[in-house]
This record gives sequence, structure tokens and C-alpha cells, in this order.
Amino acid sequence: MRMRSNKSLRGFSLLELTVAILILGMSLLVIFQIQARSIRMAMKARNITVATMLARAKILDCKYLLQEHGFGASDFSEDGDFRDEGFPDYTWECHSYRFDIPKPSPDAIAQAMKAKAKSGKDENSGGGAMGDINAGMLAPFFAVISDTLASSIRELVTIVRWKDQEYDEHLQVTTHIIDKAALAALVATIPNGQIPPGMLKAAAQGGAPK
Repeated sequence: MRMRSNKSLRGFSLLELTVAILILGMSLLVIFQIQARSIRMAMKARNITVATMLARAKILDCKYLLQEHGFGASDFSEDGDFRDEGFPDYTWECHSYRFDIPKPSPDAIAQAMKAKAKSGKDENSGGGAMGDINAGMLAPFFAVISDTLASSIRELVTIVRWKDQEYDEHLQVTTHIIDKAALAALVATIPNGQIPPGMLKAAAQGGAPK
């Protein structure tokens, strides 16, 4: 009777099984890490979506609060949370800031008027002593414009905060609120609704709002 060869009955060695288990374990580890990262990204996207929705609604509420408070000399600040909306982990802040608009000096106004006169686009702007006199006459008017703009424009900032695991996150939305009645009263003081020559350029040289 002939015996079968032992080679046909050969199985996996312990080393081969160890290597296969090691490869399987590393593959599962990578898959779990990718899945965990996907879950974290989905949660972060969900938090940002919720914060955006809450911020869009809250900035309207803050606008009404600011209008009720009035455009006073002091800044406006309010805060709270979204517990009533069903999001107790989210908080909000509203801040309103007064614009700081520098007043252009008579020298800046005179330089703008002289530059426009030299360009040949405005022959009535004048130069020399006459331009300096005109600049001196316009300077108080610019001061009124700067004061009116500063008191009739507010920068409204709404911030929504939440905690993403161990990190503090926030979403900030900024808009501007204008007191149209104050601006309309200012325009009414300008003869025929026309701004004097060189005024806009001189105002730009005087400085931009911060």
C-alpha cells in the first residue's frame, strides 16, 4: 500500500497566520480611523450649519434691539444663549460700535482742490490763496459731515459660540446699520443736493472709517 505525500496535506504555518492577522489588524485600524474622522467632520459641518442658522436669525434680533436702544454715544452690547430654541450649547453676543471718522484738515481739502484744478477737470476749484480760503470755509462743513456719519452709522457684530469637543468655536457675522433720518437731514443742508467741488476727494484724504 502506497502512502500519500505529506506535501499535499501541508497547511498554514504559525508565521503565515501571524502575518495575515497583522495585515488584517492594520487594515481594520485604518478603516476605523477613517470612519472616526468622517464622523468628526460630519459633526463639525452640522455644528457650523446650526451656528449659521442661529446667527442669521439672531442678527435680525440684535438689529431691532439696537434700534430700540438708539444710536447713542455709547456702544451697545447684549448676550445670551439659544436654550429656548433648543440649542443650549450655543451662546450669542451682539456688539455695536460707533464709527470713528477722522475730519479732514483744511490743508488736505486745499490740496485736493488744487490737484483737481491742475487736472483741468474743474476750473472753479481755484488754487493759491483763493483755494486756501475755500478750504477753510469747507472745513467746518466736513466736520459736520464726519460727526453726522459717525452718529448715524453703527457696525453690528453678532457672534455665536459653541464647544466642539475640547475646542471653543465661534461664528462671527458683521453688518452695518444706518440711521436714514440723520443722513436725510444732512443731505437737506446741501444746496440743491450738490456736493461742493473737491469735497469727496478731500474727505477721502482726510481718512477712512476704522
